[in-house]
Amino acid sequence: MFERCSERVRRVIFFARYEAGQLGADKIGPQHLLIGLTREDRALFTAMAGGNDDAAGTVKKQMFDLLPNLEKISTSTDLPLNNQAKQVLADAQRESERLGHRHIVTGHLLLAMLKQEGEWATVLNVNGITWEAVNAQFVLQQPLYNWRSTIDELEVEAGRMSGEERDVLLLYLREALFRIRETGSQS
Repeated sequence: MFERCSERVRRVIFFARYEAGQLGADKIGPQHLLIGLTREDRALFTAMAGGNDDAAGTVKKQMFDLLPNLEKISTSTDLPLNNQAKQVLADAQRESERLGHRHIVTGHLLLAMLKQEGEWATVLNVNGITWEAVNAQFVLQQPLYNWRSTIDELEVEAGRMSGEERDVLLLYLREALFRIRETGSQS
């Protein structure tokens, strides 16, 4: 499943692990994934909360208020995902497939969290972030998602390329963008 995760989703999991350790949790739960998501993709929360620029900060604060703050766990300690967090990732993969997307992106994580019952879903709903609203945004932004997905794939591929191969890819992309700009200016 992780191979289908975008780089941003992988960072969400990284941040979730960090926050779980800071709070003294012995496993990463959906609450920690949500906190990681607020840290990684503030723009997603702003868009889903009707333009509220502080939506991510509000959600993050409300989650912190609900979680116990125990003794910190060393960052070198391995923290596994709990069953609910595993279910969120599995549901995110299903959301990606349902929408016909190749990669799991942050919006899929948000959809998956909203499908479950838990304090994380309640916090999102209280802030006006609902499954229906997030799903509608995906449908409306399908063309934009396709571009983002392509860019994510190119980032992964570019990381595997030598310097010369990357230069060829960048030249190709510049030419393609120039053609798109020229076509758009003629219409």
